[in-house]
Amino acid sequence: MKKLLLMGLLATVAAGRVQAQLQQGTKYAAATISFNGSVNKTKGGPTLTEKGSSHYFDPSIQFGKFIAANRLVGLGIGSNLAFITQKSRYNNEDYKYVTNQAAFNLSPFIRQYKSISPKWAMFLHAAATFSYLRYTTKNNVEHEKQNGFGAGIQVAPGISYWITPRFALESDINLLSLGVDYRDINKTNTLQVKSAVSGSLTSYFSVRASWYLQSQN
Repeated sequence: MKKLLLMGLLATVAAGRVQAQLQQGTKYAAATISFNGSVNKTKGGPTLTEKGSSHYFDPSIQFGKFIAANRLVGLGIGSNLAFITQKSRYNNEDYKYVTNQAAFNLSPFIRQYKSISPKWAMFLHAAATFSYLRYTTKNNVEHEKQNGFGAGIQVAPGISYWITPRFALESDINLLSLGVDYRDINKTNTLQVKSAVSGSLTSYFSVRASWYLQSQN
């Protein structure tokens, strides 16, 4: 069903009128910063205390240019960073576990737009992502580092709203996204088909600030 919805959206977006921001030659720049985290503390009787924290930070930027009316080609540069700490105290003995995970990404993409009104447009975004992965873990007795790489493809629809002729807010609609993700780290290979259900998405919508810079004749 999700594939049919994406195919229908592609057919809808493939044709449509062209508004000024989506003309051939317009340059595009965008930035996204998202972060979230949690802190917890539990007490299991008089001899056990546990504390933990997790923080996630995902900055990214995108650049591109319209190679034809309604059609944008570009490159995304970003990272996914996770910092997780778990501490426990049992019978006056302390235990600490720390893991840091980082993925540094390059994502060439193509995007097709369709104007809905002078301020609104739909788009279909397709991207390939290539990642360098670095994981570190540390506890009371061990300190381990792992390096690897990842690759994937993703297709997701979205919508743009222009606040000014040059500045817009965009939202990817992850609820309808489809993708494939491959990772090779520490001699372990994983292949995952991702969607809004199987991909464990933290949010169905993500907001991005974007600028559309038209060429001056």
